[in-house]
Amino acid sequence: MSFTTYPPGKNLRDIHNLFPYIEDDVVAAVLDHTLAGNELYKLDSRRILDFGWSVIDAELDDSSISSTATDMYMALDALVVPLNVYFSILTVYGISRGQSSALPCYFFRYNSHLVKLANQYKWHAVLAYHLAFFARRCGEMRSGDYTGWAGTEGDLMEELLLPHRLSTKPIQAGRKDVRR
Repeated sequence: MSFTTYPPGKNLRDIHNLFPYIEDDVVAAVLDHTLAGNELYKLDSRRILDFGWSVIDAELDDSSISSTATDMYMALDALVVPLNVYFSILTVYGISRGQSSALPCYFFRYNSHLVKLANQYKWHAVLAYHLAFFARRCGEMRSGDYTGWAGTEGDLMEELLLPHRLSTKPIQAGRKDVRR
């Protein structure tokens, strides 16, 4: 890898050197915070190797989810893998331009939050929450604020997640699990 500037990430060529499989217009959309949450698949290197991957453009607003998004992101890894690339691009570029060195911590917190949600709520609800959360963060990042990734959104959780809690079986007191 050859970087044209130091620290790496100050220009698009450096980002392209780090992520050569991502098209320049997609990187630009990440950096100007216009890449929609349902377009994260464009950052997934696995799609290049999977000839069966169909590219789906879906229109989503802040509080709805379509079946195409759930088809595209069928499980947590289908979302987290490209989301981590998204966060990596923002981190390299942001820190090279004076963002706080705590920037990756905001993204790590959100990833942890997403994993916890996926274990507590039905996947389609987690995905709807993520897409709405993502849209809010993009608006904030356009004005230079990345800290929202470290928080939660109570109103979105109440609206999109709570009605879809995974059922848990209560454990009976005093009963031992005997497996033979």
